[in-house]
Amino acid sequence: MNDEQKRPMLVRIVTAKLTRGITTWALITAAALFFGFAIAPGLRHFIEGDPPQPIEWSEFKSAEQLNDFMSRESGTRVRQGTDWWSVEVTRPVRGFGDDSVPCTRVLRTVADGKTILIDGDWRYDSDGFRVCRYPGDGR
Repeated sequence: MNDEQKRPMLVRIVTAKLTRGITTWALITAAALFFGFAIAPGLRHFIEGDPPQPIEWSEFKSAEQLNDFMSRESGTRVRQGTDWWSVEVTRPVRGFGDDSVPCTRVLRTVADGKTILIDGDWRYDSDGFRVCRYPGDGR
């Protein structure tokens, strides 16, 4: 008689069932991890759709069109002159302390269609709100 046969029958049955159960759950867990990390990212395209394509600043033909686009994520202000217009970010909308919204002023000259991006920096005003300040604003 070998050592396996010397053990009581109940112990052999329980051990065999536990081993099968552990093996089954290990395989299920491995399959779930494989699906989660290898297959699901590939299916993201079908679930979420195409990723948004970057839009060039030159594609916006008017201040209103650019303001509509920029005001989705931030507070904006439109300024216009005789031969120029600009749209600038004034405050973030997404949440407190959100740095994902760039602090940028887009200045477009009408005559030649050139676009200039002026970077600002986030500051806190006297009321404790985050606002975007640009060089030369004097505020």
